[in-house]
Amino acid sequence: MNQEKVGNLIKKLRKDNNLTQKELADKLNVTFQAVSKWENGKSVPDIAQLRQISKLFSVDISDILDGEVKEKKKRILFIIPIAILLVLIIGIVINNRVNFSFKKITTYDTNFSITGSLAYDDKGKIYIYITDIKTDIKDDNKYKTIKVSLYENYKGNNTKIKDSNEIAHDSTIKDYLEQITFNIDDYKSSCSDLTKSKFYIEVSTTDYNNKTVYYKVNLELEDLCPVK
Repeated sequence: MNQEKVGNLIKKLRKDNNLTQKELADKLNVTFQAVSKWENGKSVPDIAQLRQISKLFSVDISDILDGEVKEKKKRILFIIPIAILLVLIIGIVINNRVNFSFKKITTYDTNFSITGSLAYDDKGKIYIYITDIKTDIKDDNKYKTIKVSLYENYKGNNTKIKDSNEIAHDSTIKDYLEQITFNIDDYKSSCSDLTKSKFYIEVSTTDYNNKTVYYKVNLELEDLCPVK
C-alpha cells in the first residue's frame, strides 16, 4: 500500500464530488485535520473510515488501498446466447473480485494509544498500517535520538518488520511519535501464522549523556483471521 497514492485518491474522490475537506470530515465524523493528513499522505483512514469512504463514493475498498479506481473490463459477446453470457459474466466477477477483511490494531499499554488496521484479502495479501501513535508519558525532555521499530514475535523468535522512516534528533517522545506511521505492503505471512504471532512496537530513546531507554508497546489484533 502506497500511503501517498491512497491520499491522492481520497483527495480526487472528494473533489470529484465537490466536497471541501470540512464537508467530507463532517460526513465521516472526523476532523478536517484528519482528512488533510490522509490527503497529504501522513496517515490513512482506519477500518471504519475506509468502509464509510467506500460506501460514500461507491468505490471498492481494495481500490482505495491500491490508490486507484480500476476500470471494469467490458466484454460484449454477440454470438453466445444470453444465458451463457450471463454465466460467463458471473464467473468473471467471481474470479476477479478480491474480498478484504479488516481488523483493528490497538494496544493495551496504558501509557500509549495506537490507531492501526490490518487488511487481509482472499488472495493471501496482507497489509499492516499503524498511525497516530500517542503517549501519556510525562516526559518533556528532548532526546539526542529516538527510533521506533515494529516487531513480530513468532514462537519466541523476534523479527523486526520495519523501522520508522526517520530517526528523530533533538525531539521529545510525544512530538516524534505523533509523526510516525508504519505501512507494510504485502506482508509475507499467512493468516494462520499471524494468529500465533505477537506484535509490538519498540521505542528507543538516547539522551545527550548517551543513556538509552527502551519502551515496549504490545499490540493487540482483534479477530485476526477472516471467518470462512
